[in-house]
Amino acid sequence: MSWVTPWIESLIQDVRYGVRLALRSRAFAVGVVFSLAIGIGGSSAIFTAMDAMLLRKLPVPSPDRLVTSDATLSTAFVNTLLDAAEKAPRWRCSRSRSSTV
Repeated sequence: MSWVTPWIESLIQDVRYGVRLALRSRAFAVGVVFSLAIGIGGSSAIFTAMDAMLLRKLPVPSPDRLVTSDATLSTAFVNTLLDAAEKAPRWRCSRSRSSTV
């Protein structure tokens, strides 16, 4: 094997050594293969979900014209709305009694 570079020879030796050790303790080898399968499968599933949600364009005619709105109601605004809702019956009652010229 003189035609290959030294780092490839070292890699081949390491792979042979790993295979020999895996054949000696099969339970450990099964655990390693199972762990790798779970890790690779999980990574693939997460990437697929992120690709579908974040990376692909939206199926609309012009996705560059879409906008998002991140509106949240402040507590003060909600309290103002609640106060107005409480006063509304009184306002309706006083409105019915008033007359305009």
